[in-house]
Amino acid sequence: MTGDDRRVERALKAADPYASLYALVLVLRDENAGRERLYDLLDRARVRHAADSDERAYDAILDVLDCVMGFCPPSRALFPDPTP
Repeated sequence: MTGDDRRVERALKAADPYASLYALVLVLRDENAGRERLYDLLDRARVRHAADSDERAYDAILDVLDCVMGFCPPSRALFPDPTP
């Protein structure tokens, strides 16, 4: 597990995992993480949490993945252009 994976896991343990994960991904994007890197990071987390009995973390991951890929309202999109 990478340092960024550990940061994701910490974010997912927050009272509001979506808000915490979204904020982390904004920071990573601003640190020059591109769409592909963020997708890979979140996809690894998705796999780790797919069988969780509490679905809050898994749902947060999927919702933030949508924001990374542009499948969300424009105000929540993390990148200006939608995926091709």
